[in-house]
Amino acid sequence: METLRIFRIKWSVILSMVFILPILGGCQDDGLPNQVRTLDDAYAVLVGEWDWVKSLLVNRRQGGVLIETPESEGKNKQFVFGRDGTMRIIENGMVVRDSEFYMEAYENSFGLKVVETGARLVVSFKADTLIVSNPVFGDANYFIRK
Repeated sequence: METLRIFRIKWSVILSMVFILPILGGCQDDGLPNQVRTLDDAYAVLVGEWDWVKSLLVNRRQGGVLIETPESEGKNKQFVFGRDGTMRIIENGMVVRDSEFYMEAYENSFGLKVVETGARLVVSFKADTLIVSNPVFGDANYFIRK
C-alpha cells in the first residue's frame, strides 16, 4: 500500500512538471526585453558600435582553449555596423576593413556574411554582449555595446 502511494506521488509530481514548466518558461521568455527572435530583431540589435572584450581560440596543437583580451594582446578592436548594411572593423583606432554584410537566420543563432571576404560567421546575443563565432575554427569573439 505504501509503495502504491509513493508511486502515485512520484507520477503526480512528474506530470505536474510536464504541464507546468513549459507554461512558466513561456511566461518568462515573453518578458525578456533583450530576446532576439527574428532576423529583423537581429539587425536592429546589431546596428551600432561594439568593443572587443575577449576571444576564445581553439588551440588545435596543444588542445584546450586560448583566451585573448585587449590587455593580453595590447590592442583594441571595434565592430561598427551601419543600418545600410555596412560594417567597419577598427583596431587601435585604425580602420582595417570596410565591407558590406548581410544576415541569415539559423535555428538558434544568426549568420553574418561579410561580402568583401565571403566569410560566414555565426552571431548570437546574450544581454548586452555580441558573440561572433567562426564555425570552421570554433573560435568565439565577445563584444559589448559601446
